[in-house]
Amino acid sequence: VIQKYCFCGMEVNDGNNKVEISRADEATNPESAGTMERIYAPPLWARMPNTAFGIGLGLGGQTIMWKTLSMASHFPIIGPTTNKVFWGLALAAMGIILILYVYKAIKYPFVVKAEWKNPVRSHFFSAPHVFVLMVSIGVPNNLVQTKNVLRVIFGVTLGLQTILTNPLYIRWLFDANASIKSARPQFLFSCVGWFFLAVLGLQTNISDEWGINIPAFCFGSGLFLYLIIITSNFLSLSRAAGVKKSPAMFLFIAPPSVAVIAAEGFYGGFLTASQFLLGWCLVLLVLLIRIVPSVEKSSSSFGTYWAYVFPLAGIATSSVRYAESQPSIASCGLAYILVAVSLITLLAVFVREVYNFWEMSNHEKHPYWPDPVVTAHLDKFEQRVHVS
Repeated sequence: VIQKYCFCGMEVNDGNNKVEISRADEATNPESAGTMERIYAPPLWARMPNTAFGIGLGLGGQTIMWKTLSMASHFPIIGPTTNKVFWGLALAAMGIILILYVYKAIKYPFVVKAEWKNPVRSHFFSAPHVFVLMVSIGVPNNLVQTKNVLRVIFGVTLGLQTILTNPLYIRWLFDANASIKSARPQFLFSCVGWFFLAVLGLQTNISDEWGINIPAFCFGSGLFLYLIIITSNFLSLSRAAGVKKSPAMFLFIAPPSVAVIAAEGFYGGFLTASQFLLGWCLVLLVLLIRIVPSVEKSSSSFGTYWAYVFPLAGIATSSVRYAESQPSIASCGLAYILVAVSLITLLAVFVREVYNFWEMSNHEKHPYWPDPVVTAHLDKFEQRVHVS
């Protein structure tokens, strides 16, 4: 008795292309012997995984980078047009993904519930409001008429960050079966939001308006959590199979690269604190490059490779701000190199995703993107037939 799973109208593998039902099951149900059960799951657009939120974050990081470049006096060839293009692309891409995800939540709520209960995938639910923070920081200058709108956005995203991350931290640190060593790089999705809040709060002078230094509180929360998460990850790398070469490893760079910008805002310039953090980002980047990142193989879930894009855009943005503060051939050269690396990575990931779609169309040879969460709940889908 063989059970095969079908995604997007095609058969795809669950491990080794087929799953054998145990003989104990066949013995208890002899009528099923010699039959094949085929379960049809909906197409990718109807079961959009929350890992796809990484696409919006990747484009959001590019938006901030190009806005910084357009305002930099030492990079005069860069105008505001590219910032506007990426800002529009980011909004369009994330808008489409969110619409499809809401459809999935209505049609297949058990999949969303399973994602929320998953110790790793649950942290991707922080991505939508982090994206809102990113496009608010990277919004083109000619579209910003008043800071009041950005202050409202700050208040809403601060509430979402607090509400969504609280159960994640409790589950990770305080549950009966919790272990501090269980952290994975994806946990940084729920951490980087604190640093983005600090940046947006500083840009909108929220502490003067509210009479309390919320940006400093956010920065402290993010720094504390980042140190715990990255320490936990480094301690468990030797035991975590598959994590070392995962694109998610590049998320280690994301929080400190945003913290560089926040520290610059706190001290009124790219002073020692920002330089310390940028140095740490560069060391991390060198370490991660030694892992030899690759997009050669198909990703296990849709949007996985976009974890390369956002962190590299973040460190490139920080280097541009450093070059503006400390202009020299070396600092400007470093900025140009990191911006080029960020763009090449964006292009490589985009081409890989397009090629993945082409491979999916050739389903006899290349069955891809069977979301593991969906695979674990195939028996709950409506379309199910038995073939003799």
